[in-house]
Amino acid sequence: PAVAVGDEGRVAALLAADERYVVVAHDEQRDALRAKFPEPTTILGVRDAKGLEFSHVIAYGLVGGAPSAKAGPRSAWAALFGGAAAMRRFGPLPLQLEAELMLLYTGITRCRTQLLFCEAKTPAGGAFARWLLDRDLAEKFTPPRDNERVFLTRDEWRARAADLADRGLESAPALLLDAAKA
Repeated sequence: PAVAVGDEGRVAALLAADERYVVVAHDEQRDALRAKFPEPTTILGVRDAKGLEFSHVIAYGLVGGAPSAKAGPRSAWAALFGGAAAMRRFGPLPLQLEAELMLLYTGITRCRTQLLFCEAKTPAGGAFARWLLDRDLAEKFTPPRDNERVFLTRDEWRARAADLADRGLESAPALLLDAAKA
């Protein structure tokens, strides 16, 4: 996987150039992200994506955008990825973190081939990115120079159709569902 912190512009450029990517975010962020990123990007809430898999996934703000991460440097997320000293200063982790960790797990396991973590410059998002990079679990995001031809999985076609139907575009989903059957 790769990780990007505060690189929304480069992520938007990637989404415009490569339709394989599906954005998976917290359900509450879905509509705001639809306004931010270019068409025809498929943007799903974690609960919407459950049970589906995609070749290329952007896990958008699943740590920094979590409700318990809003507490800033004192958040459970920042403590969790800040190391043992941060954990001792924080104290016991709240039960809400367990539910948010399950959502993170659900979001990242939607991916089959290429996973990109995109986090805002928040204490929790930054701590998570450093944790991934320091342990060589991810590399720093660098956009591809040229894109190969894009092939979507059947689930990706179906998700794209559901997303367009959700946006009120009645004719497009039927065409996409026909393509998914082929």
